Amino acid sequence: MFKIIILFILFFICIYFFIKTSIASVENNNTNNRRKKLEGNIAEVSVLQFDNVPQGVSTNITFNNNKLKITTNGYEKEILSQDIIDITLEYANQIVENKFSFGKAIAGTAILGAIGAIGGFHGNKYIPKVMVISYKENNEIKYLVFLQNMPNKAPITQLKAEAYLLDRFIKQINEKLTA
Repeated sequence: MFKIIILFILFFICIYFFIKTSIASVENNNTNNRRKKLEGNIAEVSVLQFDNVPQGVSTNITFNNNKLKITTNGYEKEILSQDIIDITLEYANQIVENKFSFGKAIAGTAILGAIGAIGGFHGNKYIPKVMVISYKENNEIKYLVFLQNMPNKAPITQLKAEAYLLDRFIKQINEKLTA
């Protein structure tokens, strides 16, 4: 009986350390992503239109070695800097109100509908920013559309800070593209 009690105690200790280590690993990863965002090396956004990736999936975008790398749930896409036509960032309501045309080629109601729905979802409190990447692939112009991450119940100050970091990230990429 004593051996069984000892085994249960050891079992629970192992589970405790496993959970503690897992939490520390996740916190360390989040800290590294925050540091990268502050340094302007990474953008965390949600998918609106990105190949066959479902809308709303969280995505990381980085720009290194003259290529834009977009990673989400095991799917990865790289776009060379010479293939990038434009990267823009606008508030969702500006895209809908001004009928912003993503390089005068996309006016798809599905995209505008999604942006309009997301823009109206948060009411007048805060309207998220939308990032549009236009690029060349196989002699065609293609577009990727992402939405600023909107954590649930995040204060407006945090949302504005996220928008600022996303804006800075895009400005740094555009500077590198025009250099």
